[in-house]
Amino acid sequence: MAGAAALIADYNGTAKASHIRSKITDMMMSSEIGWGCALASVVKSTMHPSGIPIPDGSISNAGLYHSRLRFIEFLGTLQEIAGGIVTTMPGETEYKNKETKGYIEKYLKGRSDISTEDRMKLLYFIQDLTASRFSGYLMGSAICAGGTPETNRVEVFRNYNLLEKINNVKALCNIK
Repeated sequence: MAGAAALIADYNGTAKASHIRSKITDMMMSSEIGWGCALASVVKSTMHPSGIPIPDGSISNAGLYHSRLRFIEFLGTLQEIAGGIVTTMPGETEYKNKETKGYIEKYLKGRSDISTEDRMKLLYFIQDLTASRFSGYLMGSAICAGGTPETNRVEVFRNYNLLEKINNVKALCNIK
């Protein structure tokens, strides 16, 4: 999504706007957090007697919780960066129609050095990700696949070593 957001911002001529850069940076940071949690959960995995590694439950569930909620938020952010055209643009049939193609070329042009056709291809892709039956599937999967966000919260609470953190604070405060 960060790639699509950056590309459509570039095609729309808005890539240097500070609020656009900030939103894309948020997408990038969230992606890195999710990836970092995936790696850390593997690094801190324990070996089951059968020989299968079990990823760290607290880190993996914290990463999944963060990533799934931000993913849904970023679907809206991607639409916002692309613009309202994502849901109002003409379809491929209109674009290929000789009578309407000229109007589409004229009125849906983004940056002068980017073809309208390439911009439309990207907008169709963003539409598929954010405003289609497929996007509903993506949202449903993000929310419920592998358990709900509440399941992640329960697993983090269950697996997090809170007593260790309490004892660390006691040691820092010299509390017996």
